[in-house]
Amino acid sequence: MIAPNVHSNDIEGKNKKLSFNPTFEEFNLVHYQIKGVNTIPISGIFQMRQISSREISILVKLRLNIQTNNFDNCQVNIPFFNKGRVYDYNSNPTCGAVKINNDQTSITWDIGKKFPGNKDIALAAEITFDNDISRISLDKDGDNLFCTGKNCYVEVIFDIPN
Repeated sequence: MIAPNVHSNDIEGKNKKLSFNPTFEEFNLVHYQIKGVNTIPISGIFQMRQISSREISILVKLRLNIQTNNFDNCQVNIPFFNKGRVYDYNSNPTCGAVKINNDQTSITWDIGKKFPGNKDIALAAEITFDNDISRISLDKDGDNLFCTGKNCYVEVIFDIPN
């Protein structure tokens, strides 16, 4: 089921893409089911707080909900379009490593191939921006049109071997 404010979608192939106009109220964008999977492999929360006009703090908590704890790849991408380029960061991941991406408008948390024994992981970070958003160009997906003010998202990318 797709929300009524979705004006285009491409659900063919491996990657799924939706274009929509967000409302001011909280809403469910998509409700979906995957056949043969009884639970979502990874669940989590994301919090972002403004510390100053140039600095934010973030907290990402992830939980592994399946027995398989072996990945070909597991990483978290956090874009910060319309905030300026990432000037500096101080991070404290419970596992893996954090880096500023080449575009300097996002960070990546490389979790690695396994969650630690308790299957709960977290990333706390403070991020400082240069506030010069004039140098930031539109990305091909238009994500930076959505990521303004307090809007932001976390993308969890993982591959589980067969």
